[in-house]
Amino acid sequence: TLVSFVYTYGANPQAGLSQVIFGIFYGTTYSGGGSGYGTVFRMTTNGALSTLASFVYTNGESPYGSLVLGNDGNFYGTTYYGGSDGYGTVFQVTANGTLATLVSFAETNGANPQAGLTLDSDGSFYGTTTGGGSSGEGTVFRITPLAPSILGQLQPSSQIVALGSNVTISANVFGALPLICQWTFNGTNLPGETNTFLTLTNVSFSQSGSYSLLVTNNLGASLSSKATVTVVSANVTTLPATGITASGAELNGGVLVGSQATLAWFEWGTDTRYGNVVDVMELPGNDESNYISTNLSGLSGNVYHYRIDASNDFGIFYGADQSFTIGSAPQIVSNLPAVSSSNGVTFSALVNPDGWDTTVYFRYGIYPYPLTNLTPAIDIGAGATAINVSVFVTNLVRFKEYTYSVVASNYLGEAFGPSANYLGPPLTSAPLGEWESVAASADGTKLVAGSFLYTSTNAGSTWTRPTTPFGSVQGLASSADGTKLVAVVDEGFIYVSTNSGTSWAQANAPVDNWNLVASSADGSNLVAVAESGGIFTSTNSGLNWTRQTNGLVPSTLGFLYVATSTDGGKIVAASSAGTNSAIYISTNAGLNWIKATNAPLATWYSVASSANGNILMAGAYNSGKVYISTDSGATWTNTSLPSNNWNSVAESADGTKMVALANSGSSLLGFGKGGIYTSTNSGEAWVSNSAPSWSWCCAAMSPDGDEIVATVGYPSETGGICVLQNMPAPVLDLAASDNGVAVSWTVPSLDFTLQQSLDLSSWTDVTNPPVLDLTNLQHQVALPPPSANTFYRLIH
Repeated sequence: TLVSFVYTYGANPQAGLSQVIFGIFYGTTYSGGGSGYGTVFRMTTNGALSTLASFVYTNGESPYGSLVLGNDGNFYGTTYYGGSDGYGTVFQVTANGTLATLVSFAETNGANPQAGLTLDSDGSFYGTTTGGGSSGEGTVFRITPLAPSILGQLQPSSQIVALGSNVTISANVFGALPLICQWTFNGTNLPGETNTFLTLTNVSFSQSGSYSLLVTNNLGASLSSKATVTVVSANVTTLPATGITASGAELNGGVLVGSQATLAWFEWGTDTRYGNVVDVMELPGNDESNYISTNLSGLSGNVYHYRIDASNDFGIFYGADQSFTIGSAPQIVSNLPAVSSSNGVTFSALVNPDGWDTTVYFRYGIYPYPLTNLTPAIDIGAGATAINVSVFVTNLVRFKEYTYSVVASNYLGEAFGPSANYLGPPLTSAPLGEWESVAASADGTKLVAGSFLYTSTNAGSTWTRPTTPFGSVQGLASSADGTKLVAVVDEGFIYVSTNSGTSWAQANAPVDNWNLVASSADGSNLVAVAESGGIFTSTNSGLNWTRQTNGLVPSTLGFLYVATSTDGGKIVAASSAGTNSAIYISTNAGLNWIKATNAPLATWYSVASSANGNILMAGAYNSGKVYISTDSGATWTNTSLPSNNWNSVAESADGTKMVALANSGSSLLGFGKGGIYTSTNSGEAWVSNSAPSWSWCCAAMSPDGDEIVATVGYPSETGGICVLQNMPAPVLDLAASDNGVAVSWTVPSLDFTLQQSLDLSSWTDVTNPPVLDLTNLQHQVALPPPSANTFYRLIH
């Protein structure tokens, strides 16, 4: 490899190389360069690469073909696009990189040449276009040199130079050979100047004037435009300020000097009277352009003016005025991840006002459509440090993916942050994946989900992936307070955590194909089922496990799902082992099992239990049904839900509120229709939640039934975690006793504070903390006997 192209110097060469003399090659790149439209380059055999010209569309874009050397020593080629009409060009480039357009194709005479040119012995060029012409199918064209012509203006067309410096003026010429060139100065021929370029050395004041080039051949003559040269003792140029901040800037200027030593300095101030001088420096007579800069700091206010000045034996020279404004357009330091909640999303970004009063707002819209929705503008002041800006947005379309970006603006400009995607409610901010399991604390704030384990301590608003020693999680269970967790994994192990998933330990359980696990409210009594057969229980939070077989026929049934009452005494397990598929019930913490003979033969995929274990649910896959038992599994009744792939069911503590998830995957009788269905009367009537027809996988429900956590499994591109939350007030229960009054309410999916009042006009918070009753999953507060009639309420 001799050369690896870098985009700014050219990219994607399509054509081969052209060799002029031994060791030097010329070529083109299809893209890259200063404007991205391609380049002409020169390369030596040792890999030294230099860019001769960069295309800028008006003079061509995207050369495909090779260069060809003309009789005049210049190179010729074609571009596929660009030119005056956009259909491509024929161009000339000199060996030192001066580029000129010979032809801009206009479709009628051809369009989009892809091949290079071929040179004829008479100096004519032949080529082809891929389109255009009378039929639109391309052309063969010829470019014949005739009378001489000068392509474009002399370069440079005007220049101011310092006394004693060197000057070069060049021209692009085209025509039939032989061509005769003659340079003129103020209309008078310059003896011996017969090249296509003119070089003046050690210029004097007398050489100020206009220069032209006359080109002739046997067919005619052409006179170029005039190039003006002005010789001065020094030339100063005030350049734009850079490095502008909220309190300073860098002043820049250029001084061109000849043979005279010259002093240079900056003047600056709040107006064109300036009043301040900074950085006086001496420049030797070096016949060079000198770049000068100086930094100003500690400025206040807004607009400042400055110029560069110079002085030598010939006089004082003043640069043109430049101005700058302290501060700049605001900077978007970073987009922060959007955080979804049950009823909205929070947009956040870090924005630096950069010294000017700045307002910020967010644009958003349903992906991939335009960001047509705007949040109200927020004024963040005129500081010079990054500020965290947040906006909470509601009324979003449910179950949709959104795109958003931040916009900040001040007097000096507007800044747009990059677009980012987020999942709108009830989808949480959990990453897309194949979520096969989920569990929740009683209050719904602590969540844990897998396959790849993630935890949340704020009802799914944000998620964290703990460091765990295991891989894909198949099943999860949580204690009521969310501190004790148990996970069964594909690798065949069971892991337990006692600190809400921060750290995990492998349980003393056999290696098996574990499917699911259930926990009592206090996290001490656990039950796990394995697909290869067997039910295992633990009475010490998963440290030790015992296989239960009494009543299980055969004992190697493949169990997929299991659920338990809050005390762990009543357990229901579902098997999908073909003709042995059945639902089994235990009323003594798994020691003995009874087959639910009243339950039909089905591919059971999910079960759920009320807090007391009396009301049970079971869902079947492969166009199955959802069944309910109100007598701890003795008898089962079919619900009104349609046949579907019922993948997961869950219910509230009292069994009145229920949820059933359907999987949209294939079934024996076709394809299921995925969705979420809920009931508020123990399964007598059901309503669709209008959820998308995704492959809903696993569900969890808060004790009051007002928070539902639902996960999406395969495919991972749509797999998310949803938190659906209603916000009704919980029912408050009062019970009087000789010792006082007991206030209780089912654990809600939102935080509530207990208050009391004597007259309903003013309320005070009850400071006694509620105690979680693990039997019925209620908050209970014990209070002394009231001294007078007392009212109680819950407030959120």
